Amino acid sequence: INLNENNSRICRYPVAAAQVIKQARHLAVLVFLVVWTGPVVAGPIPAPAVKHRVIITDDYGADVDDQETLVHAMVYANDLDIEGIIASTSCWKTTQNTTALIDAIVNAYGQVVTNLSAHASGYPTLAYLQSVTKVGQSTFGMAGVGTGKDSPGSALIIAAVDKADPRPVWVTCQGGASTMAQALWTVQNTRTPDQVAQFVSKLRVYDI
Repeated sequence: INLNENNSRICRYPVAAAQVIKQARHLAVLVFLVVWTGPVVAGPIPAPAVKHRVIITDDYGADVDDQETLVHAMVYANDLDIEGIIASTSCWKTTQNTTALIDAIVNAYGQVVTNLSAHASGYPTLAYLQSVTKVGQSTFGMAGVGTGKDSPGSALIIAAVDKADPRPVWVTCQGGASTMAQALWTVQNTRTPDQVAQFVSKLRVYDI
């Protein structure tokens, strides 16, 4: 902490130090989940009768806030039907080829899900979340969309929307939207106009 010419306090954290502080906050949340054993007064809180179907796409590795957001999602994973967690690209993360950062958080969730379930019902299993964790487009933007560029993430989106479930699918584009774009490209180029319209009608895309 330093004083400027007006004797106002200013903070001069180097970028590396700021990243360490963010990582420490992330780890603190995970530690909280591991040790949390608050009182259960009247048994587990029931899960919502109808849950939103959600697919999370994010440019994991671009900034630590993406990991923090996923930790937050794990805490209330019982309130949602999480049908996918996809590592995507963005202008800040122009290539993507791994789900390692997702895996670390999902595995940490697996260590505490029993404890979370003591407080509320409806939490998904570790195995289930691992099964819906996918990597999306490896290249940023529309350069990563087109013929022969389907990814595990884009295939997951298509499969989720195609399920015989009347609820819409909410896709959160918390990084770039190229994986969502590839799913739409594939559907548009392999189906009739009526089938494309039916597919699109079940989508709710939230671009953050």
